[in-house]
Amino acid sequence: MTLYLGQVLLFSPLGTGVASLPFSAGITLGAGISSELVERLATLSVESSYAAHVLPAPFVTSFGLRMAAVTMTLTAVHGIAEERAGVASALVNMAQ
Repeated sequence: MTLYLGQVLLFSPLGTGVASLPFSAGITLGAGISSELVERLATLSVESSYAAHVLPAPFVTSFGLRMAAVTMTLTAVHGIAEERAGVASALVNMAQ
């Protein structure tokens, strides 16, 4: 994203930093909300079952991560010449 903002959209270094602030704000907000949710919803105990109390969390997390990764890859290679799509995809995977 930094290269896109600087090289394609010609943002200054300061402009690129300011444009990246919503990402940092989202991470900070998400961390605060998730910590509150964990405290309210945490019900794990010795008697907890795997299927009911453990399995949903990794399933939802992996589902969300995969949806984001596919969207990011498709966005990155959209409009790229076919012979360069592999390089663009590799660059996105390396940046993750």
